[in-house]
Amino acid sequence: MQTTLYYFAANYNWNSGFDIPRVILENEACDLGTGLLIFHYAEGYRMLENSDGVSSSSLEEWKDFLNEIYNKLINFNIKSQNISFDPELTKIQKYKLKKNNPNIPDILINKSPGEVVDIPKL
Repeated sequence: MQTTLYYFAANYNWNSGFDIPRVILENEACDLGTGLLIFHYAEGYRMLENSDGVSSSSLEEWKDFLNEIYNKLINFNIKSQNISFDPELTKIQKYKLKKNNPNIPDILINKSPGEVVDIPKL
């Protein structure tokens, strides 16, 4: 089930809104790697890079979604860590993020624990 949720999240069409990603995140089988994938695919990097820019966005649903998932991830509300996700940020990107905000949790910018799962296209 964890892998299935990961596949759906990885292949999700973000033009369809946030309902499906929310359902995936609320599923008890959702893994940390899946949560991180969703965060980054929903452009969570923009939040890490410039949280003021996101909070001033007129895209209310997106802004609320990013805040929800950010809080879920940093508060470790997802216990399972079987699937690894790597945001594939360069050392320079990580350095700039940490320089601008030293409080960014490492879990959001580094490869997470778990096994690497290949993402087949559905």
